[in-house]
Amino acid sequence: MGLIALAGFERDTILDRVRERTISARMAEKTLLDADRLIEGARSGGRNGYQQAARRSVAYGRTFRAAGLLHSKFGLSIPLVRLTADRFELFAVTTTDPA
Repeated sequence: MGLIALAGFERDTILDRVRERTISARMAEKTLLDADRLIEGARSGGRNGYQQAARRSVAYGRTFRAAGLLHSKFGLSIPLVRLTADRFELFAVTTTDPA
């Protein structure tokens, strides 16, 4: 129950930041989906389900690896720059205190 409450608090914090306009709409959508996954993971799988959902939300996916490949092979940096900026915003939003 504690993990569900924690994920619910995170979701409420994200909604507060949307109202304050301190987070982009695209990032708000992603973080709300992540918070919902945390809640569902905790409900269905307890601590292990929560941990799996949390790992998925911060994992480097195929898109990031493809952007890295485009950058290293062809010098195309725009996709990597955008994904890196999104990742930084995600971590900045989820690790700072809203107060």
